[in-house]
Amino acid sequence: MLNLDDMIESGIINSPDIKISKADYQASKQQSIQADADYLPQVNLTAEAGKQGVDYGTQSSTIALSNDSDLLLASINAKQLIYDFGKTGGNMESFENQSYAFKASLQQKISDKIYAVKKAYYALLSDHALIEVNTENITLNSQQLYRSERYFEAGIRTKVDVTDARVNLIEAQLGLQNTKYDMSLSLVNLKKEVGMDNENETYNTEIYIQRPESADIYASLPKLLLPVSQYKEEAYKNRAELDQYIQLLKAAQSMYKQVEGDYYPSVYAKGDYLVQEVDKNAFAPEEQWKAGISLEWNLYSGNKTDALNEEARVIIMRAQADLENARLRIQKEVNDAYIQVNKQLDNTRLSQSLSIASKEKFSQVQKRYEYGLADYIELQQARQSYIDSRARLMQSYYGYYTAMAALDRAVGK
Repeated sequence: MLNLDDMIESGIINSPDIKISKADYQASKQQSIQADADYLPQVNLTAEAGKQGVDYGTQSSTIALSNDSDLLLASINAKQLIYDFGKTGGNMESFENQSYAFKASLQQKISDKIYAVKKAYYALLSDHALIEVNTENITLNSQQLYRSERYFEAGIRTKVDVTDARVNLIEAQLGLQNTKYDMSLSLVNLKKEVGMDNENETYNTEIYIQRPESADIYASLPKLLLPVSQYKEEAYKNRAELDQYIQLLKAAQSMYKQVEGDYYPSVYAKGDYLVQEVDKNAFAPEEQWKAGISLEWNLYSGNKTDALNEEARVIIMRAQADLENARLRIQKEVNDAYIQVNKQLDNTRLSQSLSIASKEKFSQVQKRYEYGLADYIELQQARQSYIDSRARLMQSYYGYYTAMAALDRAVGK
């Protein structure tokens, strides 16, 4: 039997969105490693084999004017960054912050998937409960049709009561049929969120159906213990989406530090070593090396550096706006979810009271009808009021758990 935790675990494992987000995060980690490599020495090895020709033209006769020789050489050169005014550091930090942002995005997608599975699960349970309510409605209408037919045969009631009873029974059957189709749609949606094959028919009977824990449905519901302000504080601390925008802002700031460094030179330590084997007729060194400090400075790039710096400032402004917008959106989501939880809680309390009162009224009207003190319309209204109150009670009950799931997502659980 699959419970909610099993389905959440399956959804996290099978979700294509989460797999894509994991791949993005893994790729970003490799990009960060690539950026870190700019702090390490760059070493290159070159090997070459071939022939070499030299022609000195009219130079001194002490040197052969021209000759051809075989050539075999190997060279190695190394380059180590010493200082570049934050260009490499800014680039490395930018990639690291982007990697953290991808990680936060992955965590947020997991949170979204948990909520999606819960929402689909409770929608299925709500439809399942409505099937039970509609089944009871059919039973009540079938009993009334039987009584109406007996009363008509006995001459106590008119033919119209029988007709009305038959119409109400058909309407109840139609309601049950539509609810069954709605439950099938809910099951398809749940399978999609869980990542299960819709062709797996056995899965339909393997889902655990959570029902109210006691006859007092309202009392069985878990209640909120904190004010909305504390839920907001929890969201600001735990919400992965907010951390994602914080990291993107840091990445933008690091990128600005990188492009700002383009106004200044870069200082490197360089070294080269060459060894070669040549014919005795060749006029070339057999071994050569060079070491030193070099300064590289792009003095003019056609205003490219200015444009990159201005673009980086704009990106920072955009990242700051995105972060503030995320804060406002999260604040709204917490407020909305908190209000919905309390709304569904009150709806459950009142729907439970209404269900009890409606059932009692229906029982009283039914007795009055049997004694000829109430007409069929009054009986039908009392029965429908009872059925509607039961349906609202079940919808409020599962709606409460859906609202709780939305609040958990809003605060980053």
